Amino acid sequence: MTMKTPQKIISLLAGSALFAASFLNAATTDVVGYTTTTLPAGAGNLFAPAFVNNNSFMGVLTGAAAGPDSTLTLSGTVTAAAFNESSDVAGVSKGYPLYYVEVLNDTNAGDSIDTEGLIIDIVSNSTSGVVVAADTSTLGIQGDENVVIRRHLTLSDIFTGSTGLGTFEPVVTIYNEDGPGSAVDHLPDGSGGFVLASDFTTVTSDVPVYPGTGFVITNSTPVTIIPRGVVKETDTQVVVYGGSVNIVSALKPVGSVNMSSDGRLNDALDDFNDVATTYTTDGTLTGDIDFVDDGAGGFLETDFVTPTVVAVDGTSQPIVIVPIGGTVYKASGNLIP
Repeated sequence: MTMKTPQKIISLLAGSALFAASFLNAATTDVVGYTTTTLPAGAGNLFAPAFVNNNSFMGVLTGAAAGPDSTLTLSGTVTAAAFNESSDVAGVSKGYPLYYVEVLNDTNAGDSIDTEGLIIDIVSNSTSGVVVAADTSTLGIQGDENVVIRRHLTLSDIFTGSTGLGTFEPVVTIYNEDGPGSAVDHLPDGSGGFVLASDFTTVTSDVPVYPGTGFVITNSTPVTIIPRGVVKETDTQVVVYGGSVNIVSALKPVGSVNMSSDGRLNDALDDFNDVATTYTTDGTLTGDIDFVDDGAGGFLETDFVTPTVVAVDGTSQPIVIVPIGGTVYKASGNLIP
């Protein structure tokens, strides 16, 4: 039988998004674009968007008050409550974070904690700072780092302009959404939004799909997805939960990405122990190659003999990692000519 594979259209527009942070007397130009992926009908598919939203703030931290929820002071003024998380969502243990702080550098070379590319959800904000859902003292934050604030890419963002969605079908499953090891199912509501599959009522349109992650879509008919956004030029830390299913992507909107080439995936995997898997893109939702880090900068299939190269379609295709312990995959930024 002939299998269908996703059809791709990639469009990147250099300098087409021009926006200014209000506290800066300068404009920042990003590369924006979109990809078009048609996921074949069948048992389902994995999908990961390759973009992020543009910056809502860019500046420097001028202080950090650590605690269970830490306060980060910003170098500029923002609108109070503009970055607040959503109200609590029934069936999920918290409100959805709508914005996040991303740390762009590491200002303390003397410790062992890497803060470059760190992503921290925002709980609320004043005009001068943000409250984040983490104890920053355990993350290595000094309070003098360069940062940006972005709105999370949500399910509704990703599926805007898509085709093939019905009312309450197909199922979209996000792993680790409600804590490590969780899996939450969402259904399109027929009006461009999403609801929880557990009750067909609770609105989940704002559920975030974190940078460098993806989801499972169980589609019995073809679905075309057209995500849009900014091409990320900086590194991104992707949290990988131990003992859990983690859907991880390279965040590179190009047709072929060799995830073996920069050593970042090797750094994330425990030699010979942590298993990762590439999946087919033909709608069968079938594991293709299981592989492990070989301890020497390469990868082996799980026979521990056969070398393999981890090549994926960067516009849509993630890998699945189920590590023994928690780890971080640090996706390298895109190099824009």
